[in-house]
Amino acid sequence: MGFDSLCDISPASKHWSINVRVARMWDYCGTRDGQPPIHVDLVLVDDKGTAMYAEIPGTEAKKFKELIQENGVYSLKKFFVAPSKSSYKPFPAKYMIKFTPWTTVTNTEVVPKSFPTHVYNLVPFCDLPSRVGAQDYFTDVLGQIVGVSKLGHVRMSTNSSDTAKRVIALRDDRNTEVKLVLWGQRAVEFDAELVFDNGQNTAVVGVFVGLLMKSYNNDETLSGGSACRWYLNEDIPEIDSCFDRLGDDFAKVQWISTGTEKFAASRNRADLPRKTVAELRELDPWETEATDFLCTVSITSVAPEQPWWFQSCSKCHRSATSYGSEYRCSGGCVSTKAYPKYRLCLVGTDGTGSAEFVFFNRVAQQLVGKTVMSLLRSSGLPREIAAVVCQKYTLAVSVTQKSLSQRNISFQVLDGPSGSELPVVIPELTMPAEDILKKAGPIRMPLRSLKRKEPEGAKTSKNLTKDAVLTSQNIDPDSIPRNASPPVKLASEVIAAGNEVHLHGKSPEVGVEDEADSDAKKRKVPPEATDPTSTVTRLPKKTGLKKGK
Repeated sequence: MGFDSLCDISPASKHWSINVRVARMWDYCGTRDGQPPIHVDLVLVDDKGTAMYAEIPGTEAKKFKELIQENGVYSLKKFFVAPSKSSYKPFPAKYMIKFTPWTTVTNTEVVPKSFPTHVYNLVPFCDLPSRVGAQDYFTDVLGQIVGVSKLGHVRMSTNSSDTAKRVIALRDDRNTEVKLVLWGQRAVEFDAELVFDNGQNTAVVGVFVGLLMKSYNNDETLSGGSACRWYLNEDIPEIDSCFDRLGDDFAKVQWISTGTEKFAASRNRADLPRKTVAELRELDPWETEATDFLCTVSITSVAPEQPWWFQSCSKCHRSATSYGSEYRCSGGCVSTKAYPKYRLCLVGTDGTGSAEFVFFNRVAQQLVGKTVMSLLRSSGLPREIAAVVCQKYTLAVSVTQKSLSQRNISFQVLDGPSGSELPVVIPELTMPAEDILKKAGPIRMPLRSLKRKEPEGAKTSKNLTKDAVLTSQNIDPDSIPRNASPPVKLASEVIAAGNEVHLHGKSPEVGVEDEADSDAKKRKVPPEATDPTSTVTRLPKKTGLKKGK
């Protein structure tokens, strides 16, 4: 019989029949440790690549968890289609599926190899600040793993037992780094030893899904709880592309702390060409739009008639204008929310000429040392901004977009300035393909087994707060100890990866299994190393790789 496509179903009928893969499945237990799930969440995808969120009520969880396994393909009937819930969705969507006690589940024995297996909605690192505190849907990211920590434990104020914690450092194509903190069972399952061992010989690139963007003491970090999943070095188009760009020039995975130290990228300034201001002003912006430069300047003034902040659209980050209690985006997007952000225009000179340098958002905050919100209470030009005049800095800059349409060229500062005791981290640009020779990729090791791992040792799962600070996020961030979250120093903008839901359609060689499934299910547990220097069995080279071999 024929099945209905997920793109066609709606609340208009109750007699739908669908054939879908369970791409992800997890329990939502709130902050109740060791209690039955309030509901079980699923990400479903059909053979056409349409994805939809589904929810099993807690009263029916035991029944359906015996029938459904993550990565399995099933035909479903007798369910409700309802408007999507307002918060904690896996991705933006109009409708969701609600299981009933009468929902029927039939296993699909023959599944085409083209049936999609992964669902993700990648957000580029430059857009992560706009996701801080957002609860409408989870955040998915792609990044190279450059650091992992040992398993740590913290005591949350709302729980009587310790919560497991693990920190992962991710880096994108332009050397922007962000910290990801895994909590509870997800921290236990992530095999840092195996990642570290394989990360000495090949890049480890992953797609992490089901995350929330948090801010602790003005430091922004990704947070992963029960909804979080990861796909490491898998046959996913974006991972393949990342391996192509890396070639054999990858960063080895390092051991980092679960504490508060900064994990900064080491970068040689000589890698970027140095220019005088006069040379920068002679550039053709159409020819050098994708190139970064270094220049050393002294700040002479704040650009006249240029406001130092603006209302930024929460969705596309363009300027927005107030209309009553809402905002209207200048880019024409549908968002009605906006937030104050820096747009600090400074005039700098090196004796050969002067030019305008624009500092946006976190880059300006690093320069000024204050958040934009804290300075809005000042009348006139804040003294913290005025204090940068006459200071000397070395800046990494690129041509601004507006320079493409005007005679006077201005430059956007890509990362923090050096001088006046402010550190500089020079971001790395991926050069256009026609300007560089394509490098042969490193040997690519599949880390599929890292998606699930049984906890070992004295810390058993019953001693861990399973979903503390997870999807409900009912915990006050201020209740977390100061050393419970590492600072994140985001560099500036990255090449956007797009904000649409991506799907990839190869059936995996090994199924993904969820810890919430029946105890009778067998798990594949990767070998565990007791010391980072000990020898760990190498994973076999993945067969059939088209890229990154």
